[in-house]
Order: sequence, then structure tokens, then C-alpha cells
Amino acid sequence: MRPTVELRPSWACALAPWGFLILLATVILHLRLGLGRFPTPMWDDYLTPAFRLHHSVVHASGVLSALAVPVVWLALQWFPRFRAPTPVFLRQIAVTVLGWAVFFAFAVGDPWRLVSWYLD
Repeated sequence: MRPTVELRPSWACALAPWGFLILLATVILHLRLGLGRFPTPMWDDYLTPAFRLHHSVVHASGVLSALAVPVVWLALQWFPRFRAPTPVFLRQIAVTVLGWAVFFAFAVGDPWRLVSWYLD
């Protein structure tokens, strides 16, 4: 008998902060490769067309992760077909909270002040 793994759409919602964090890391790598060094806050203005597109994707991901995904996630829990069992739901909450905790820890302890540069 093969074990079955049931992937639920609510896992996509639970992993959204991690996706945002990965996209933020790629935009930091984009800056590092484009400038040849990490940007200096309030001095460097790196606005190539590729970076603008990358920035737009990261911005949309952050907004969706913070605002839309929690609403969709709770809506999915409303319908029995998409509802995750309680242990799975609690794991999803733990994964989400850990993802946001890692993001905020990086934003607060950012040694290069890249997050503040990016948000300017």
C-alpha cells in the first residue's frame, strides 16, 4: 500500500512568507551583481528595467503575502473540501509564523541595511 500525500491549497498560503523572503533574497542578489557591491542607503539609485520588473514582482509578493493570503487562507478553512485537519492547520500556522519571524529578524538585524534601502 502506497502512502498518500495530500497537498492542500492552504499550504501555498502558509508558505507565502517564505516565497516573499526568497524573492527578497533574489532582489538583494540582483543588486549585488548589478552594482558590484551592496548598495549604500540613500546614495545608490539602481533603476534598470530588469530591476524595476524584479522590484515590482517582490513588491506584489510582499503585499499579497501580508494582506491577501491570510484572507484566502481563512476562506479556504471555511469550506470543508479545502479545510485542513487541525494538526495540519497548526503546522501551517507554525510555518507561517516562522517565515514572518525570519523576515522580521532579517529586516531588523540587516547588517548592510538593504531592507531599509529597498523600502526607500
